[in-house]
Amino acid sequence: MSATPAETEELETLAFAAWPAARVEAVEGWRLRTMSGVTRRANSVFTCGAVTDVDSAVGQAEAFYAEHGQPTIFQLTPGSVPVGLDGWLSERGYLAEAAVSIQTARLDRILASDLDPRGATASVATRRDDAWSELAVSRGRFAGTSEVFEGLLARLGERAAFALAELDGKPVATALLVPERGWLGIFAMATQPDGRRKGAASALLHAAASFGLTRDAAFAYLQVERENAAALELYERAGFAERYGYHYRVKRRI
Repeated sequence: MSATPAETEELETLAFAAWPAARVEAVEGWRLRTMSGVTRRANSVFTCGAVTDVDSAVGQAEAFYAEHGQPTIFQLTPGSVPVGLDGWLSERGYLAEAAVSIQTARLDRILASDLDPRGATASVATRRDDAWSELAVSRGRFAGTSEVFEGLLARLGERAAFALAELDGKPVATALLVPERGWLGIFAMATQPDGRRKGAASALLHAAASFGLTRDAAFAYLQVERENAAALELYERAGFAERYGYHYRVKRRI
């Protein structure tokens, strides 16, 4: 079932807070985000708020990102304002990139799913330990920009929780969890190559769902790129379903 405009705005607002950029500047209802170029979401225009003059707002966004030495990127969702912004940007040379699916699931449905952790075990802690940091920060997708990711974790503070999966006592997978207002955001799920297809991701999802229930959450949400077939299949088995999609528009370099 597709999300209503109100549900889209709610999920995007939750995700905005759960993945906080280092700097945010308001242009009327839009928010210009930057985080040293690390992840598109934290370095793009959040477009769920109204602007009265699109030409002026886009010009301010382009100046902001030029100041930071970054390309101008817009995140386009069904809730983007004004209606037709996607086409407006396309006509002005902004190229579409990175189609993403926003998916949700009931936490009790995840726990009742037929996911098979096999020999993997997982746990969630409210303070990260050295094993989580080693995998998620030092050896994960943020290995080359660890100080930027550390900054994001610092901004989250006590709102964050840390899921870790092990195989035969060896840490192999991690996820970052952010519970808020009845929802559990699941971010940065990653499994080391030697732990893939051995139940680690399934164990993480089960542990995350159990944790979410202890924080008065009933639902989980996550973002997954449409090209990631393995992740899409995993989440479907866990009970996730797409509510809406989004993509980015990136200013073409001349």
